[in-house]
Amino acid sequence: MSGRKHASDFYSAYAQGTALYVKWAANRGMSYQEVLVLYSLHAENGITQKSICNGYGLPKQTVNAVVRSLKERGYITLQPGEKDRREKIMTLTAEGSEYTERALGPLFDIEERVCRNIDEERFLRMTETMELFNLLFEKEMERDLQKDE
Repeated sequence: MSGRKHASDFYSAYAQGTALYVKWAANRGMSYQEVLVLYSLHAENGITQKSICNGYGLPKQTVNAVVRSLKERGYITLQPGEKDRREKIMTLTAEGSEYTERALGPLFDIEERVCRNIDEERFLRMTETMELFNLLFEKEMERDLQKDE
């Protein structure tokens, strides 16, 4: 099988997975981007918008709009960073933690059931392989961009 076919199959599987999360969010009246921001805050309360952008490949404006909405609803607070006062550290409020648990709890349950059906070693290999693909892809993309300069 060619590298192109492997990449096509990989990207198709990745896109289908993303589409399932988008569908899950839409069925609950949420945007996919809101799910990602809340997911990030649930995993690491006290995170920056930049970290979310980098971790999920979301545009800064998109994350900023979600953050503004969550702040207006009283779900998060923003505090200046210790090293860079312009950088804002986001944390969930008590109400925000409750909302996140209510909103994302069913998603966490689905993920848990799915993960129980995939042995841990295979899941770790899948994650490591995706991270390696992304690293190598980024290097090749940068190399290709340098050729165009």
